[in-house]
Amino acid sequence: MELRTLDRQGRFYRGTLHIHTTVSDGELTPEETKRRYRENGYDFIAITDHNRYGVYREPGEDDFLVLPGTEIDCVYQEQVHHIVGIGTEENTFPHGYRFEGLKDRHPQELVDVLTGHGNIAVYAHPFWSYCDPELLLRLRGLTGMEIINYSCEQTWRSGLGEVHYEYLLSHGSRLWCFGADDAHGHSPDYFGGYIMVKAGSLSREAVCDAIRRGSFYACYAEPGESAPEIYDFRVEDGMAKIDCSPARTIYLNVSRTCYRSLHGTEAEPVTHHEFRLPENARRVRAIVKDFRGHVSWTQPIAI
Repeated sequence: MELRTLDRQGRFYRGTLHIHTTVSDGELTPEETKRRYRENGYDFIAITDHNRYGVYREPGEDDFLVLPGTEIDCVYQEQVHHIVGIGTEENTFPHGYRFEGLKDRHPQELVDVLTGHGNIAVYAHPFWSYCDPELLLRLRGLTGMEIINYSCEQTWRSGLGEVHYEYLLSHGSRLWCFGADDAHGHSPDYFGGYIMVKAGSLSREAVCDAIRRGSFYACYAEPGESAPEIYDFRVEDGMAKIDCSPARTIYLNVSRTCYRSLHGTEAEPVTHHEFRLPENARRVRAIVKDFRGHVSWTQPIAI
C-alpha cells in the first residue's frame, strides 16, 4: 500500500500566497509586484492586501497566475489574529471589497467569512501573533498555517512557526504548512518564503485543488536562491521514503519523540532517506535542510 500527499503526475509550480502592495501598506503597486515576482521565477502569487479583497485577472498571462486574495485581522481577548484568504473558483468577493466590522470578533468568524465565500483560509505568522496554540487547534475550516513567514523572520525574528505546527499535529490536526513572504518592502522581505505546488496545470482550479489536497511543500531560502527540492515523499508498505536535491540533512518526523535524521557532507550530500515506521505511527513528515541553511517542509502523510 502506498500513501502520499504529492500527486504522482503533474509538475511543480513556485508561488507565494501572502503579499502586500500600495493598496494597503506595501511599497510596490500591484502591477510592479506582479512584474517583480514573474521576473524572479515565480509561477503564481496572491496579492493579499489588508482588509481589502483583490482580484487581479489579466487575459493572456497563461504562464503567470495571480490568485485573488486578502488578509483580514481581529483582536480577540487582547490577542491579534491574521487570516489570509485565497480565492478559489467559487470565490464571491468582488475586487475592492472592504472587510468591516471584524476587528473585535472571534477569529473563527473570520475563517467562516472567508470559507463561506469560496476562499481557502490560512492562519498567518502564529509566532509573530503570539497565538495560543490551543486556540489555533480549535479553529475549524482552516486549510493550513504559515510555518515560515519571511517578512516576520527578517524583521522581528518571529516568522518560524514549527513549534505551533508540531503542537497542532501532535493533537490530531490535519492542517497543511505554508511558506509565505508577507512582503511589504519595508525590509528585504521579497522572494524568501514560498510553496512548491505539484499540479496538472497552471490554472486557478488546478493550483487551488492541489493546495487543498496537500500536493505541495513549504520553503524558506534567501532571495535569489532556492530551498531544497523535494521530488517525492511517500509511505510504501510501512516505509517512509523521500527523494530530494542534494542536502545536508533529511529529517523524518513521526512525533516529537520519534525523529530519524540522515546527515551528509558537501562532498557526499544526501538525496534519499527512508525509515520503517513504528506500528503506532499516526503520521510522518519530512524536513530537508541544505548547506546554506535553506529549509523545505513536506506535508504530513496520515498513516
